[in-house]
Amino acid sequence: MRKQVVSGVLALTIVATPLSAFAAPKSFTDVYSTMYEYKPVMKLSAQGTIKGRGDGNFGPKDPVKFLEALVMAQRFFGLESTANLSASLLTAPMEKQFGGNVPGWGKGYLVTASQQNLIDVNEQFTWDKGAPRAWIARLLVRLLGKEQDAQNRMNETLSFTDADQIPAWARGHIAVATDLGLIKGTDTGAFEPNRTVTRGEMAIFLDRVEKKMSQLPPRLSEATFVSTQDNTISVLGENNLLTPLTLDPNALIFVKDRVATVSDINPQDRIRYIKDGDKVTYVEVSQESGQSANVVKGEVIAYLAEQGLITVKDETGKPLTYSAASGFKVLSLSGQAVSASNLVLGSKVQIRLNADGKAAEVLLEQESQQSLKGTIVDINLPQKFLILSDGSNHYSTYYFTDTTYVEYKGQRFTALSDLQKGDLISVEVDGSYVISKITVEGVKDNLTVSGTVSLLDKDSRIITIKGNNGQLYAYELPSSATIAFSNGTSAIIDDINTSDSVTVSVESGAVQKLTIDRSGTDSGIWGKIASVDTTRRILILKDQQDHLKSYEIKDPVVLDIEDVTSPKLSDLKVDASVEFELDRDGKINYIKVEDKLEGTVTRVDADRHLLTLLDKYGKEKIYSVSRDVDVAIYDKSREDLNDVDVDDQVRVRLSSDDTITEIQVHSQVMGEITDLSSSSDRIEITDSEGDERTYYIDSDTKLVFPGVAKPKVSDVSLHQWAVVSYWGDDAYQVTIQTPVSGEVTSVDTGRDQVTLHQYDGTSRTYNIARGFKAQKGDTSSSSLNTISVGDRIQAIMDDDDKVYRANVAKKVTGTVDGINRSTKEIYIGTNVGYLVDSSSYVMQNGVRKSFDDILHNQNVTIYYMPSYKALEVTLPK
Repeated sequence: MRKQVVSGVLALTIVATPLSAFAAPKSFTDVYSTMYEYKPVMKLSAQGTIKGRGDGNFGPKDPVKFLEALVMAQRFFGLESTANLSASLLTAPMEKQFGGNVPGWGKGYLVTASQQNLIDVNEQFTWDKGAPRAWIARLLVRLLGKEQDAQNRMNETLSFTDADQIPAWARGHIAVATDLGLIKGTDTGAFEPNRTVTRGEMAIFLDRVEKKMSQLPPRLSEATFVSTQDNTISVLGENNLLTPLTLDPNALIFVKDRVATVSDINPQDRIRYIKDGDKVTYVEVSQESGQSANVVKGEVIAYLAEQGLITVKDETGKPLTYSAASGFKVLSLSGQAVSASNLVLGSKVQIRLNADGKAAEVLLEQESQQSLKGTIVDINLPQKFLILSDGSNHYSTYYFTDTTYVEYKGQRFTALSDLQKGDLISVEVDGSYVISKITVEGVKDNLTVSGTVSLLDKDSRIITIKGNNGQLYAYELPSSATIAFSNGTSAIIDDINTSDSVTVSVESGAVQKLTIDRSGTDSGIWGKIASVDTTRRILILKDQQDHLKSYEIKDPVVLDIEDVTSPKLSDLKVDASVEFELDRDGKINYIKVEDKLEGTVTRVDADRHLLTLLDKYGKEKIYSVSRDVDVAIYDKSREDLNDVDVDDQVRVRLSSDDTITEIQVHSQVMGEITDLSSSSDRIEITDSEGDERTYYIDSDTKLVFPGVAKPKVSDVSLHQWAVVSYWGDDAYQVTIQTPVSGEVTSVDTGRDQVTLHQYDGTSRTYNIARGFKAQKGDTSSSSLNTISVGDRIQAIMDDDDKVYRANVAKKVTGTVDGINRSTKEIYIGTNVGYLVDSSSYVMQNGVRKSFDDILHNQNVTIYYMPSYKALEVTLPK
């Protein structure tokens, strides 16, 4: 039975389960572009399959451990979220089966490997030993769902010189793996079944597996390359739709397994790419089109059909003329043949030349958007051309001559040199691209003034500046103007002082931005006290690179020391960790003694009691962890270091020798507000599993309500949604959220997207966040497959506007046999009333109605949330 299940399970998993953590490809210090495994390693890094070891290395020549191979394979197929949720299912006997003391990050992968039949039920191995080639060959074959093929070939005679060393259980798998080209023999004809596979080889093997898959693994997309312009490439994706893709400046590009540039990709090449956010970080050519790389890009100056000539100016402005080859054709971006009459002045094209240097094919990138009026964005007097913008991202280029006439307000300009960038002009051309006359519609009145503040009236917001040219300038600072320090720190008008050096940007006579030419307050500086001189008020600190820095302490200074009511400088102790701020003069004006450090876990080594953290200032460091460390994770008991995972947000307490003695893991709970009391500052929340918890808003637990400056419990209403944030077991913040609600019209598990027809009448596609969970009835899942088209959902968004939690409404249909208009409840054959309040949507034929439109004996459909609160009531047509 297992032999038949493998293929179906993995094929489903590729579509259904998203990878939980993606990243741009890392630059490992021990992986070089000259290495054979460079491309596969970079590709799998971009996909999220491999993440390195936290010290900047990947270890390509190191043996791949059994557990590492299973982790890489399952991440490759998008099973990371499933594995993370399965860690608790690893039983003690099962853990012993794999050598015991399995690290927390790998437990779930052993469980899912068994569930997905990647390993045999009774199979035993020591998880941290190197995996041999025979075992890896079986794993690769099972990944492709070829188990039955392997079983059918178990008695096959293999031609390897060391075939007698191949274990019987692997003979069929090696036969299939070598036929598919997944893993090959040596130059001497041996297979070496017992040789340990390296981590770099494992990356190569997984890259080969991808080439044999019937569908692409998560994160990887395929398209046909069309063209490139600046940092954007145009491709034909699904359904032959033209799609622009933005290239990350550091994107890795491969052609024929070698590092290349985007200019090496030819039109009609098939490419595979990986995105990180909205930018492409990895591209490889998967199938070459055979098109010649001899491509000329430019802008059409003239097309003479009778003579068969096309003239373009290239990116340098140089005019180039080509004869049309026999069979010459013009293509649109969608690949369709179009009339050559589209080759008009100003059209952007790519010309593909044949071996004779003739134009064989023209790709019409952009039809002429020529404007006869616009703003000058560039003017080149030596080359005699200018570029106009019509304000809609359309640009036109024109040449001018020494005889070009320039007019302003009915009078001739002194010279062409009087034209400036920013001038609004209209042009007359002589029938082609050469300007015969320029009419200046409006001269540029934007300018930048640098100087010293000589007078400032803060009440009237009038500032007078003595410019560096000696002239005086007076401006009103509108409230919309941006004020900032030169280091980018935001400022207000009160931060401006007389004699400050400033730079003012003026557009259309109004100040848009004022920059104070000094640094603003520096905050969030962290260090460890090396010495305190209370007499001279000097503090010497050691930063995270163990560099000593000296700071002068302002008098007075604000001290924030836990459990000290009236702190003094003498209360600052050597080796204490502090966070402090500097004023504009570089003196310390605030010090907080902080023995806790916040960061993101990048590596956990529970066996050696090591934890690697990336702190909030972007610094990564390895810390020793006390063997009796106190670990706190919300809603867990008897936690230890094995329960801490990579990517967890943590707050740790450090001893004087930088040993971690306490770990609080950050977590969040989402739910509906089902009871509250403003008199006692109490909020009761029912989470998606129906559990009720009570929170008191006080100095320890903060209330956050977007759009409300100082929110109180009295600002909160029943049935609103809230996210409770925890450090360990302590709730520190309750955030009120307005969920996105609507009907699901599309679920795209390949792209991790869901499309909603929202109750405001609009439709929008949302990306799924890392850590996503959906609650549907009694089922909680991290799989997007939990949601179906037609479901009504409430979705909570994260800070990146991605769906973090989705609660699928339950559905009931029946005849209304009771209405309580005082409590706004309706009944359908039950004693339970469905609450229909102002936030519920009563819909009829796509039009929103009210509670009063609900009538007795109507046949209605109710989509309702926990506590029987109606999200939508659909009335009959």
